[in-house]
Amino acid sequence: MTEPQEVVHVRLNHKKSSSQMTELSSRIIELDKTVLSDVFLMIRRKKLTIFTDAKDTTSVHELKKIIEGILKVNPTNQQLFNKDNFVMEDDKTLQEYGLTSAIAKAQSPAVVGLALRQENGDFEPLELTPYSSPPDLPDVMKSQESNGQEQLS
Repeated sequence: MTEPQEVVHVRLNHKKSSSQMTELSSRIIELDKTVLSDVFLMIRRKKLTIFTDAKDTTSVHELKKIIEGILKVNPTNQQLFNKDNFVMEDDKTLQEYGLTSAIAKAQSPAVVGLALRQENGDFEPLELTPYSSPPDLPDVMKSQESNGQEQLS
């Protein structure tokens, strides 16, 4: 989860010294870097999908703690999988698995698979139930949609 973002209001006037302006500029750049390091994730298991965000420097173990807060499942009983369906190691960061702000955006989050430990001590196999497709539009709706498009042109 991301911390609340700090908002810096800068009122420029000619009385600001050069060093004050440099300090403000570097502060704004630091805030920009904070926002840019957010990665957006869809954690999937069977029919369950969890949308969350984290920093690209977040460890896999820390991500499991986030999941624990939602599902009440201890991190030792969770197994996370990357896009290639390989188990993610607890001590590695999301960035080490290629999960960066350039890849895992809010409008297209990266998928991380989740498997849980079963009662026999083994982890269940990774299973991601495919999303259903919406049905085709009825003909009545299709004609209304094309009329609306013509009116917009």
